[in-house]
Amino acid sequence: MKDATTYKTKGLLRDRFFGYGYQTWVDPRPNSQIYLWLGAYGQWTVIDPVSEKY
Repeated sequence: MKDATTYKTKGLLRDRFFGYGYQTWVDPRPNSQIYLWLGAYGQWTVIDPVSEKY
């Protein structure tokens, strides 16, 4: 999971908002561990492992 939620793209315009890991969107703020899963029909899940909130 750690590898899947680590930036795999660098320098793209969309990286200002969210980076991309392996099938996950990653929060670009420094020291943030928040990541998102986005579904094809508008579903989404935001996960913050530090605060254990989903």
